Amino acid sequence: MRYQMPKIDLEKIGALVGAEDLAIIARMVNTRTGCLRASKPPVKSGEDVTGCGAYVWRHTAFLISPKREHHCMPVTDTFDLPDSVTDHGYGMSNPRLKHLHDLVDIVVDTVPVSQWHGVRRWGQAFGQIGTPRYDDGGAVIYR
Repeated sequence: MRYQMPKIDLEKIGALVGAEDLAIIARMVNTRTGCLRASKPPVKSGEDVTGCGAYVWRHTAFLISPKREHHCMPVTDTFDLPDSVTDHGYGMSNPRLKHLHDLVDIVVDTVPVSQWHGVRRWGQAFGQIGTPRYDDGGAVIYR
């Protein structure tokens, strides 16, 4: 099945972030289409921007990608991060990691809500989005 990945407006994002952050975000954009890449961008050892780009792509894909494979919890997301980011821990108390999540928020906020596929899917799973229906056994089904 072929998916239409959401467009990422680098011009709009460029007005919101600096050149270094834009370089991280640009790694997750398909240069031919201007859309979110369908797969993780390549990571090169010794190039921090590539590891950070892969991390930001993974969290962005989790939230907006139409591919259901991307909606799995990103538990291995830190594997590609450079030591300069993870030296201060893996939680949101780490300012570098928090900054990468801020970049994810900036990207997602520039995409129309109708294209937040992962958010919608998890919202339905947790009963926060959609109309509940009940099957014959009484189980609640959100669709």
